[in-house]
Amino acid sequence: MNTELRNTTDILEDYLSYIQDDKQVKKVRTGFNKLDNLLNGGLPNGLITLGAIPSLGKTTFALQVADNMASMENTKVLFFSLEMTRFDIISKSLSRLSYLTDELENYTFDDLLSNNDDVDFTTLLSKYEPIANNLYTIDYIYDIRDIEVFIRQFNDLHKNENIIVIIDYLQYILCGNNGNDKQVIDTITKRLKELAKDLNICIIEISSLNRTNYSGSITMESFKESGSIEYTSDILMGLEYVNNGANEREYEAKRNPRKITLSVIKNRYGALGKINFDFYTTYHTFIEK
Repeated sequence: MNTELRNTTDILEDYLSYIQDDKQVKKVRTGFNKLDNLLNGGLPNGLITLGAIPSLGKTTFALQVADNMASMENTKVLFFSLEMTRFDIISKSLSRLSYLTDELENYTFDDLLSNNDDVDFTTLLSKYEPIANNLYTIDYIYDIRDIEVFIRQFNDLHKNENIIVIIDYLQYILCGNNGNDKQVIDTITKRLKELAKDLNICIIEISSLNRTNYSGSITMESFKESGSIEYTSDILMGLEYVNNGANEREYEAKRNPRKITLSVIKNRYGALGKINFDFYTTYHTFIEK
């Protein structure tokens, strides 16, 4: 850390060098055009938080963003999967790819993991390889200190590329803090924010909202019981059912596709707004409406 005290005039040359460095200011597109337009080009470097109640599709959404980003030039994605195995993650991606690729049959998660003879793995894996080359998945690390070490090593290996880190999910991370759950989340979130700022990279943390958020729209208040997330995040987003009333949620959960709204409720760099999606649960696919 540079502790030299300098007035603003003295750092203007550094400022010009910073904004002329493509890696410093370039945003990475999520692959969802309406979301990218709302975010003025994509996700910036900093701490991004995506929240939702359990089983609504936040892991699937984050993985689809990861695959979209990994398909782009000069971008490397590091995905910490603290809930699912690497093979589960790959199966979700392949199922979605089969659904979105015209020349392929549609394969479910179970089709892939059961080694179904009807699955054309040769074609499917060849389509997935350009994504897989830029996507790194870790499913065995849970301590924030180890996560920090891996992220720094990953950044050192790919200094000349855009770095995206996704952590699924926040409440699974262990910390040496003996405080209550809220204090632990506070500590972890602040450390991830400091890391994103120090390395100038994009870190996306996924957060599970508690049951008090099962009714009503997602707001800044929805994250308050999870610590300082709403203050620390540069961009705060939440997934919810389009029809989120007490009588509609059970119906919405059984629909295929489910009608899901993504709300950008905090954006340090620009606009707020809502985007609707169809969520095809059978093939782990979100499609903008």
